[in-house]
Amino acid sequence: MLEQLFWSLTHRPYVTGFMVFFFLLAVMEQGWPRTFMWVLSSYLIALAAEWGSINHGIPFGDYSYHYEALAQDLVIAGVPFFDTISFSFLSYVSYSFAVYFMSPLSGHGLGLIRNDT
Repeated sequence: MLEQLFWSLTHRPYVTGFMVFFFLLAVMEQGWPRTFMWVLSSYLIALAAEWGSINHGIPFGDYSYHYEALAQDLVIAGVPFFDTISFSFLSYVSYSFAVYFMSPLSGHGLGLIRNDT
């Protein structure tokens, strides 16, 4: 299992890079406890959703993975680990954009500033 995780981390640098950036940003903004809870809850929701789709077609529709192409990857309950863990940072980026764009503004004209929330 650790060998598969290491292989996934080293052979999927685009996912690993986003994951490292997410952890740095989330810990700075939210702290370790909230980041841990975000990752745990989003991972479990994503795992349930992916598992439901490959086994029952709910919620994303009926599809399957090419497991021969995932021979070296970490796969949990038939779902590639990186597919589900990516929900953590994708949802956090969505949350961060929403906070940024929905935060209150103050000032006028060129002096317009975004207030912290």
